Formats: sequence, C-alpha cells, structure tokens
Amino acid sequence: MTAPRHVIVAWEGVSGFALTGAAAAYTACGYAPLIVAAEAVLRTSEGLRFVPHALGFDGIATAEHVVLPDGEPARAANDPDLTRALRGHRGRVTLAAGGGLDVLQRAGLLAGRRVACAPGEVARHDTTASAARLVRDERLYSCALGDCLIDLVWHVLALEIGDDAVAAAAQRLGRDYQPFAFGAE
Repeated sequence: MTAPRHVIVAWEGVSGFALTGAAAAYTACGYAPLIVAAEAVLRTSEGLRFVPHALGFDGIATAEHVVLPDGEPARAANDPDLTRALRGHRGRVTLAAGGGLDVLQRAGLLAGRRVACAPGEVARHDTTASAARLVRDERLYSCALGDCLIDLVWHVLALEIGDDAVAAAAQRLGRDYQPFAFGAE
C-alpha cells in the first residue's frame, strides 16, 4: 500500500460537519483522503456514529497533508499515539480548525505560532492569535471554526492545483471559491 497523501484525523467528539466537509473538499478536487482514528466506531459532536477508513495513526508521519478538524479535543489531545504521530509529521503541511488546534497545542506543536482565533476567543498559550478567517504560519494552516475548514482545504490545494481547478471543484459541490490572502485581517 502506498503512503496516504491526505490524512484526516478523527476522534470521539470530532465535528462531523468539519470532518465530512474536509473530506468532501479533497474528494471534489480528485483526491481520496484517508480518515484515521484510534477507535473503530466514533460518535461525532453532533451525535452521529461513523467508521473511519483505518485504525491507528501510522500514515500521519509521511502524509503530505494532515487535517485536524474542530470538535471536542480532550480525548484526542490525551492520546499518546496521536501525539507521537503528529510530532513525526512536524515540518509538513498541517491544517487545523478549532479543537484540532488544541490537539496540536497539547502535542507541543503550537508554541510561537500564529493561529486563527474566533472573535472574542483568548489566544492559546504560547501562540499569537489572529482574527483572520484563515491563517498560514509556514506549513501550519488554521481556521478558528470548523465551517471554515472546507475553505482552508481548498486554499491549500489551490497552491498545488491552481485556483481554477479548485473553483470548478467548489462549483460541483454548490459552493463558491474565492482566492484568499492568508492571514489578511
């Protein structure tokens, strides 16, 4: 089996909206994201049950993109296997929304970084908060809320396949895509 290019991490309490939105954004652009988790059946924050594609976090270290959706992060933030895998992915493209940022913080991967924060939200310890909708800090891309994750995925993919291809993918999903300057407040 070849190493997965795009991995979406799921956990008990993950936002199903953010998770499926990110998967739909990759799929619309012609990619097949791999959804991984520590458990075979998970419940989303909305109460839906789902089954991930694969168990464990082995593919994270070599993936081109790792996505950490929004959701209740307590369980994922305390998973030593996930922490180890995320540290092994350091230096590669990581996309995170809301609770996914808390998972990265707990893994020690946010210190000194600039990340998106929702209006009125307090900056995470050792980070610089940005009120921008989408923020890029080197190879870390963040958004404050899970509903922005679809746009975050598309903007990162546009760097690879171009704005026109992403706009066509967004149109297939009935959405609008507008090129965005990361971090513009």
